[in-house]
Amino acid sequence: DYELGWEPSVDPNVVVYNFKNQESFSNYQEKIQAIHEYEKKGETYQANYTFQKHMLLQGSSEALYQKLKNYQRVEYGAFLQLPYADILSFSPELFLKKNGSRLVTKPMKGT
Repeated sequence: DYELGWEPSVDPNVVVYNFKNQESFSNYQEKIQAIHEYEKKGETYQANYTFQKHMLLQGSSEALYQKLKNYQRVEYGAFLQLPYADILSFSPELFLKKNGSRLVTKPMKGT
């Protein structure tokens, strides 16, 4: 559902609140309709549509990552602290792994 967001954590040190969609509902509807048209034409059979949401965080992003990984049990997760952003990743698929001179990928069906 477009309007649903993750509820604030019960941990008093990590709280997520004030979710804001970064896309208007009408723009969202237009893009979903376009996806349906691509499906009808046979140009795709599956699409993973995403859009940005902004939120406020009380606590550290690392603490949030630790808390979320208890609920989002996936094989491939990562917490990256970059100069411009912190990235919290929870993925059931392996996009790319370098093992010596070898590259390995394990995408899910449709990726």
